[in-house]
Amino acid sequence: MREKTVGEIADLIDRFLSNQLAYPQEWSDFTDCSNRDPKLDVFRKQCEIISSALETHRPPSLDLNRDERRQDAIDDLKRVAAELRALEKNAPC
Repeated sequence: MREKTVGEIADLIDRFLSNQLAYPQEWSDFTDCSNRDPKLDVFRKQCEIISSALETHRPPSLDLNRDERRQDAIDDLKRVAAELRALEKNAPC
């Protein structure tokens, strides 16, 4: 599988947040497979950690802060996408 570029990772985050993945396992394929570029792998690891907050295995009655944590995770993923877009914009041609 070809490594994703900075822009492709940002696009993937946007698709994940808008629930428009290209295929059902696209997000898992991204978060489960390390990137050869250590700089980009840091972003992958961040996404993996952040998105785990979106998955809750406890009933809502036992997780009173679920909605707040979910919004924080969404905001964090948007921040990561923005960082990636800034890197892409400032990358040498």
